[in-house]
Amino acid sequence: MFSNESEAFPPYALQGPLGGSLSKDALFGGPAFTPDIVMILRQRYTYGQFENCTKEHTQRIVDHIFEEMNAIGDISFTRTTNFIMEVNPDLDVASAERIARTELGVLMKIASDLDWAKDDPTGTRYKYKMLGPSDNRTCDAHLILEQWQGEGKSKPELIAMIDELRRRYFPKMEPRSPFFLHPNERHRPVRHIRSGEYGDWG
Repeated sequence: MFSNESEAFPPYALQGPLGGSLSKDALFGGPAFTPDIVMILRQRYTYGQFENCTKEHTQRIVDHIFEEMNAIGDISFTRTTNFIMEVNPDLDVASAERIARTELGVLMKIASDLDWAKDDPTGTRYKYKMLGPSDNRTCDAHLILEQWQGEGKSKPELIAMIDELRRRYFPKMEPRSPFFLHPNERHRPVRHIRSGEYGDWG
């Protein structure tokens, strides 16, 4: 889905959410959710009734996501989309994918912020940016953000840029997590570290 990721920040190593690689279904990284992180996510994750779903559907979907995190330490876009369609067969694939992408994206952004704060509490030690596709589906806000963020910014600078663009393009939208610009977001936060500082991945 993402091109030229390995060349984006030479001579740095890209570090995805929770230190995961940036390559797979893995919109959302690999196994990395520890029990402590899952517990904090439960506390910080807020949600309303999902699009074209009942309250019962919504709760079953949320419970499933957290059960997967606890059981295998991972979340999967494909598995979550399939489960959403099992719970609510009236949904089409596009609607199920929107829910999965939005909710998993929110959770991953919260988790990434928690994880990165361990060795960069002020968000100024490394550079951060939003990484994602640039195609005919990319919104104006993300096209502008790509220009603004350049080779990367400190975390406070990047979040301030995202907040400004969200207020400009989605004025009624409340931020549900750090790095949150809009629902159904294909972009995700990454940071880059000097190659070898943490081995292959931090």
